[in-house]
Amino acid sequence: MPIPPFAQQRRWHKRMSKAYPAITHRVYHDLDDDFEYERDPTPEKGTWHRINWRRRLYQEIDPNTGLPVQGGEGEGQWRRLR
Repeated sequence: MPIPPFAQQRRWHKRMSKAYPAITHRVYHDLDDDFEYERDPTPEKGTWHRINWRRRLYQEIDPNTGLPVQGGEGEGQWRRLR
């Protein structure tokens, strides 16, 4: 899985998510901001998830800018992991 454009200059590495049991697979971990990142499982959205593993929250972010997605239905807002 290639990293998104906004992350090209960041120090990322793959690891098992610390948001277990909500996330049971490997994600990217940003060493600089301590968030975890994964591609949205819905391919037509084209967004990424920024995961705050300590608080069990995530938000959708734009893959080009790294900023929260603006839109309806709470997009870009922090939401609880399921």
